[in-house]
Amino acid sequence: MGLGMYRTISGDEGTASRESTSAKSTLSGLVLFLYPLFLAGSALDAYSVGSLSIPWIARIGIFSTTLIVGFSRRLVVVPGTKMLIAFFLWGGLVTILGVLHADYAEFLPPLATSSYPAFVLLRLLVVLSVIATVYLAYWLLRRGHHDAMIRWTVLVGTLIAVAAIYIYFAQLHNLPEPPRNRIGTSGAEQVTRFSYAFHRAMGTFREPSHLAEWLVVPFFLSLSYRQKGLVNLHSVVIASALLLTGSLTGIVSVPLGFLGSMVLVRLSARQRLRSLASFIAVGLLAVVIFSAIVSGYDLEPNLLQVVENRLTPILFEGGLSQSNRSHVYEYVQAVPFPTVGAGFGNANLLLSHYLATDTVASFLSLYLATLYSTGMTGLMLLGLFLVAPVLAVFRRSRPGYERWIRVNQAAYLACLIMFAVNSEELHLMFAIVYALLTFEVYVRRSAAPVP
Repeated sequence: MGLGMYRTISGDEGTASRESTSAKSTLSGLVLFLYPLFLAGSALDAYSVGSLSIPWIARIGIFSTTLIVGFSRRLVVVPGTKMLIAFFLWGGLVTILGVLHADYAEFLPPLATSSYPAFVLLRLLVVLSVIATVYLAYWLLRRGHHDAMIRWTVLVGTLIAVAAIYIYFAQLHNLPEPPRNRIGTSGAEQVTRFSYAFHRAMGTFREPSHLAEWLVVPFFLSLSYRQKGLVNLHSVVIASALLLTGSLTGIVSVPLGFLGSMVLVRLSARQRLRSLASFIAVGLLAVVIFSAIVSGYDLEPNLLQVVENRLTPILFEGGLSQSNRSHVYEYVQAVPFPTVGAGFGNANLLLSHYLATDTVASFLSLYLATLYSTGMTGLMLLGLFLVAPVLAVFRRSRPGYERWIRVNQAAYLACLIMFAVNSEELHLMFAIVYALLTFEVYVRRSAAPVP
């Protein structure tokens, strides 16, 4: 470039430029400081402050922080999110039309924890908070905070896993634990004893499966976090807590996500062997710790036997209709797929009415909930959003690829699996791994941080 492309900055203009850069740096540091607080808040699912649950406080904090960053005009469009925004707008339109043309409020079950307008608004805010989280995380990554975000995600994940193991002992031996002051998912006091082969870890969540779902992303990120040997303490602790949840979805999605990443990411034979050896070593150590900690209600629990007993009917005796989600698939068989959908939240009220439950029923599947809420158009928009990073990794990866792409892809695939048979909503941990994976694919860690 010629010298004419540049100009000298001096005097007041130079001072203003330095002050602007300093202000941006201060904002970046503040957001990075808040990041682990938002993570921890999203994990305190069993607790509330007054009438507001702590995860909702975290969502509000993320959304507000994203607005502040947006006002600084430094946010950039995250690759692939146009489809997510289109999904939100379409779903919002369908929901508004549903509210205007039908009285869904009459289907609100008696143990619902909010009024009908608040219930619908919160469903919309869930998607909006996920969009905000993606943009905020991507903004931090673009400013060179990749390593700090990984570090905080793994450290907070380890702390939540340690808390889950302690609470596991506390529930068995009447030790003190923070009072669970939020209404349980059954619409009453939170259940801490389960009809299962062994006592299940639920940690700071209201359900063991929710804990497992939250731990998957920190677990995968820990596999390459400050790792000199085959394993590190973070991976083993998080994996042990995950096994103690007894969540079939969480336990199965982890190896499936790992194997999927090994197939889609073009690794050298040496990288594949080392990754597989590390994964197996962590798994074996976690099983040993699980066996030492787990407490059965009647017989001595056997993890492999429990998993086999739950998987066999699903794989060989009728699929998911033979699982504890059979009521959802009964509804799917009875109610045709809608062309447009009933709107966010309204679909759940129709499901609750069909099942004659006193609480708001869940589809236990993001894809089914999306289909009945926003119709085929909404499911298509969401599907295009979800598949974009997977295809981008496959197209752009090469042998010797950066180690983070492997764990990010594995975590992302595990989330997609859990969305099929566990969670009906996009969540904060998914938003973070989406931002990480997208950053690795489109920006690369070798790129210079954005000032």
